[in-house]
Amino acid sequence: MLEKVTVVMQTPQGIQLSLEGDAGSVDTQRKDFYLEKKEGPMVIRLSNGYTVETPALSWLNDQRMIVAEGPAHITGPQIEISGNELRVAPDNQEVTVSGHVQALVH
Repeated sequence: MLEKVTVVMQTPQGIQLSLEGDAGSVDTQRKDFYLEKKEGPMVIRLSNGYTVETPALSWLNDQRMIVAEGPAHITGPQIEISGNELRVAPDNQEVTVSGHVQALVH
């Protein structure tokens, strides 16, 4: 298990994702990783002005997807969305929130 992990990713469109976790693991064969925050939410910052808060997430390299199976909260320009599961496909900027979804448009 890794400690104090920082990950920076960039989408094909040039949007940068930065995240930090207290602990994590990497599957070097599959190029997957898992990160978690032990206290409070992990904050994922996107260079386009959005932030995502969730206690833990996985990167599934074969699907090119970030998955947070637990509470997730997205904040962005003029919108807030919360739900019980989050799936983000950075390559095409597709975001899916499911499970008791609440959205607030400012």
